[in-house]
Amino acid sequence: CAQCGTSDTPEWRREPHTHHLLCNACGLFVKTLGTHRPMFGPPKSAPEDPLPAYHGHRCSHCGTTTTPTWRRDEDGNRLCNACGMYLRSYGRERPLSSPSKRTTRRSSKRLP
Repeated sequence: CAQCGTSDTPEWRREPHTHHLLCNACGLFVKTLGTHRPMFGPPKSAPEDPLPAYHGHRCSHCGTTTTPTWRRDEDGNRLCNACGMYLRSYGRERPLSSPSKRTTRRSSKRLP
C-alpha cells in the first residue's frame, strides 16, 4: 500500500488522483472521507517471527498442545478437537491408548 505500507489486504484499491495502489482500509478511508488515513507509528510490515504453536492451551484430557480447533466439555474444560468430537459423538471420554490391534483371518473364496 502506498499509504500504510502493508502488503496483505483482501482487496486492492487505487488512489483517485495519483492512481497509486492502496490497501482496502486506506482506499475506503480516502473514498469515504476524501483524505488519507492518519498513520501512527512506523509502516506495517509482516511479522518476523510466526506465533508459536503453543499459546498456553493444553487439552485437559490428552494433554496435547496442537489442534485445529479447541473445544470445551460440559464443565468448561478445554479439549482438543479429537477429544471434543469423541465426547460429543460417543458421550464419553476418548481412550488415551489405542485399542489393541487384533489380526483376524478372513476366509477367502477360491475361484474355480
